[in-house]
Amino acid sequence: PLLHQALQHAVTQIAAGQGANGQAARAVADYERTLLEVVGYGLDLSGCAVTGQVDDLTHISPNSGRAVSRAEAAPYGEKLLPMPQHWMTGEAPTPAQLAESFRVTGHFLKQHIYVLPRDFP
Repeated sequence: PLLHQALQHAVTQIAAGQGANGQAARAVADYERTLLEVVGYGLDLSGCAVTGQVDDLTHISPNSGRAVSRAEAAPYGEKLLPMPQHWMTGEAPTPAQLAESFRVTGHFLKQHIYVLPRDFP
């Protein structure tokens, strides 16, 4: 039911023409996060993978899908995925945060869900 509800919400937002204000994109990004969760590859944003701290989480490990704090992320630079801050605050996302959302969900969808033939371009 959870996955169905997320998909239904995304389709409703798209059909209602909510693309201009970002609501459709946010609903699709939320659907992708729900899909990952339902199939067992959900992201763990509850605390830093290294220290366990629950504040100032700014990145996500591309391997484990766990949150990483700013201090622990600093030495790894571009190797980590940026944390879409609206995931932590619940506020309406900016266009840049939506792009980060799709970058993160896209990474894990490609890694765990979408299986393409080896010769696929």
